[in-house]
Amino acid sequence: MNTINLSERFRTFATNECAGTSNLYEFLSLMIAKDEEILELAVEARKGQPVPNLLFGAVHYLLLAGMAHPLRRFYPNISVEPVRVEEVFSLFQGFLPEI
Repeated sequence: MNTINLSERFRTFATNECAGTSNLYEFLSLMIAKDEEILELAVEARKGQPVPNLLFGAVHYLLLAGMAHPLRRFYPNISVEPVRVEEVFSLFQGFLPEI
């Protein structure tokens, strides 16, 4: 899989899976679809794996496990008062090199 196909998968994930159910993942998916560095990282997933689910699941797991990072504030099941999603992307980008 190449980054162009992967970009489309993230856009489709935002529209078909997240719209109306997860503002956080919808916003992140649309931003990731335009971010070459994250797409390059995600393209390493094995064939057949649902890449958006895999990426978001790994990040969420680490945050739930107690990894201290400001990104935690954006997850409704971790933070009592989640922060607006429009402010999340730069933190998400910064989180990935830490894992």
